[in-house]
Amino acid sequence: MLRYLKREFSFVSGNVFLLLIVWAFTDFAHLLPDTYYSLYVESLGASPYLIGVILSLSWFVMAFLQLAGGYWADKYGRKTLIAGASFARVFTFLVFAAAPTWHYVLVGEILTGMLALSQPAFMAVVADSLTPEKRGLGYSLFMWAGVASILSPIVVGVLYLKYGLVIGMRIAYLMVSACWLISGIILLRLRETLKSERGDFSLRNLVKEYPKAFRECVNVWKFVPKTMFYLFIVFSPVTFFVRMCMPYYVLYASQVLKVGEFQWALLQTIYSIIFYSLLLPIGKLVDTLAERSR
Repeated sequence: MLRYLKREFSFVSGNVFLLLIVWAFTDFAHLLPDTYYSLYVESLGASPYLIGVILSLSWFVMAFLQLAGGYWADKYGRKTLIAGASFARVFTFLVFAAAPTWHYVLVGEILTGMLALSQPAFMAVVADSLTPEKRGLGYSLFMWAGVASILSPIVVGVLYLKYGLVIGMRIAYLMVSACWLISGIILLRLRETLKSERGDFSLRNLVKEYPKAFRECVNVWKFVPKTMFYLFIVFSPVTFFVRMCMPYYVLYASQVLKVGEFQWALLQTIYSIIFYSLLLPIGKLVDTLAERSR
């Protein structure tokens, strides 16, 4: 058994190992405030409608910049974007922690959306660092690295019970900032996987080059397999409806179904246990089916 595991997971070294650690830290961190996010924003004066507006603006900015994030990752390198965004998130989540009104949450969400430009770079490093025959298992392992987030709802639930909603959430956001600081320090050891162009990496250049980056992102559809386009068609409406409902789960549970605050944390924990229990078997199944189809 030990030999089998060692052979199956021999790819866990170098960049893969570092990114797994970062994923574990950040997944645990983000699920802390996510558990009661909508209740927190509502307590700062936002209506359910405004909560939807805040998140829509954040996701719009995220989509606007992620579209070109891959282009910038190819031009300036993956490591620069990933590590830089990690340190920037430290200060972004301090905005959430200190927010006196929902307006500050809006600012924080827009900043969060802007920093999503590093996501394509992160996924590119993952793809560059995994061999084709291990990608299914590798991606599952990256998602499974967030298994520590099973404890996140319980941790923030205890904070809620002990300090109340607002103070408990402020502590949770401070914990998120601390996790991103640790992650940024770890990411400084990341090995660049692409020989990028030399250039001045600045906000001015990013803005100046956005039209070109946008065109490149559109043109790339001419070269990707048709299966990618089919996946895009399938996942676009699914993502739309999931994100339409997500902000209101906790509000519906607490205000309509009368689910207690800590009960909600327990339900989130059960969901996470089921999710993470299935990740690795499904990842292995993907690799097995892919190998048979070759």
